[in-house]
Amino acid sequence: MRLSETKVDYLCRRIYQALKESKHCALLRTEAPVVAATKRIFLDDLIAEDQMDDEVRQILEEHSEEIRRKGADYHTMFRKTKSLLARERKMVF
Repeated sequence: MRLSETKVDYLCRRIYQALKESKHCALLRTEAPVVAATKRIFLDDLIAEDQMDDEVRQILEEHSEEIRRKGADYHTMFRKTKSLLARERKMVF
């Protein structure tokens, strides 16, 4: 995971504050349950992205010989493969 749990907690509290100050929404809960739910969603998304990164690495490893033979850039292939998988699974990162 690229962000520490402390940073995620901080971001979720900032999101809560922004929602609280917004004139476009009304919060029906106190800070604690809203931050907890936001944090859970945030962490689930980060975990899903980490799992996808692992899957992309495995796919590229399986095709590493072909990638080397064609002189393709690993990072470019990583981004393209991840983008393709995300699109197929209707995920946004």
